[in-house]
Amino acid sequence: MEGSGHFITKLVDLRKDDDSVYLVMEREKMTLRHLLNHYEEAELEEEEALTFTYNMLCSLNFIHTAGLVHRDIKPSNLLINNKMEIKLCDFGLATIQPSQ
Repeated sequence: MEGSGHFITKLVDLRKDDDSVYLVMEREKMTLRHLLNHYEEAELEEEEALTFTYNMLCSLNFIHTAGLVHRDIKPSNLLINNKMEIKLCDFGLATIQPSQ
């Protein structure tokens, strides 16, 4: 399994005002939710499903190794890039794992 954050959306910018901090993340043109809605009447190819699963597991392995728990894994938080790879996004509910 990959040991990098390749399947995690990248931080593009960080902004703040008096009350809040804003993370500006890279954006892809489609989410897994959009793709699944498109495939309602057709089947997702097995190879695509396996690739998406692998990408998601790599991203989860990476963040868990870094001590984070995402807490909001769902198809709309999985972006699909032009290479048909999954990238995990939306870390708004993420927490830091307590050390064991």
